[in-house]
Amino acid sequence: SSKKVELMVLETAAPYCPAERVTNNKGDFRWPRTLAGITAYYTCARYPFGSVPYYGDHRQRKAWRKCDRSGRWEEGNYTECAYANEVTRVLHAFSQIPVNATNALAFAHQLMTYTGAAANFADMMDVIFVARMIQIPVNA
Repeated sequence: SSKKVELMVLETAAPYCPAERVTNNKGDFRWPRTLAGITAYYTCARYPFGSVPYYGDHRQRKAWRKCDRSGRWEEGNYTECAYANEVTRVLHAFSQIPVNATNALAFAHQLMTYTGAAANFADMMDVIFVARMIQIPVNA
């Protein structure tokens, strides 16, 4: 049986991006010191959905961030991660449900329940998700 070993030779002055902590509406991310030119990955936190059923797949979701060739962090991509705030997660889940004549009344009741406590909205996305849900499609 043979084994493969890969070696990477680095200059002693090779540039790195520094370790950095980023906190946003998707969670708390502690990016490690990373060699320039490399993309770092960070496993997203798994938040419980409370009363909202989880319909997604079960793969490990990850955020990623590239360390550019000069050793500076580029903007991260957190799109695969769930929102950290439960209200935002619930509103996001509701915004993904297609509304039709069969479920419109039940959907409106659920939406009213969550938007009745709008004082608990802590994220700008809460307002955006509600605005998307209450848009009325106009048929020409």
